[in-house]
Amino acid sequence: MKLDESNLHFLQLPDGDLINHSGSNYEFRQILEQTNPDFIYLPSFVEKHRDLYASNVLLKNNLIGSCNIAAYEIWTPHTPNRLVNITPVVEQKRAAMLEHTSQLHELDYLEASIGLNRYRAGMYSVGIQYAEAFVMSASEEYFYLMMETEE
Repeated sequence: MKLDESNLHFLQLPDGDLINHSGSNYEFRQILEQTNPDFIYLPSFVEKHRDLYASNVLLKNNLIGSCNIAAYEIWTPHTPNRLVNITPVVEQKRAAMLEHTSQLHELDYLEASIGLNRYRAGMYSVGIQYAEAFVMSASEEYFYLMMETEE
């Protein structure tokens, strides 16, 4: 299973320094306005990695309308309000992650991620083996919570 690459957009923002480029971004705002998304998936604002947090700031500063946010975990567990059973597709997730070998050299992100999925399934659901956890809310509520945690 491959992603449809016909609608991918790369903003060419610098890796490791996204926070200094997370203000108003004409190209990103234009993409958001043209696509008018119902849902946006992004790493949770509680993530400690600065680029992951900065992606939330970039979205907050450029989203004009309203939509639903589905924030997911990478390294920092959050308190989810939605679980998705990924047991039937966990091997596809594993294969997709293996496509990014440069990200797997320093740490075993693959097994850490799959381990977090097993933990979520075991802690919150009966009868499934792997689950993705999300905090889902309207964008206004999500950004309000984000700003409240900054204080």
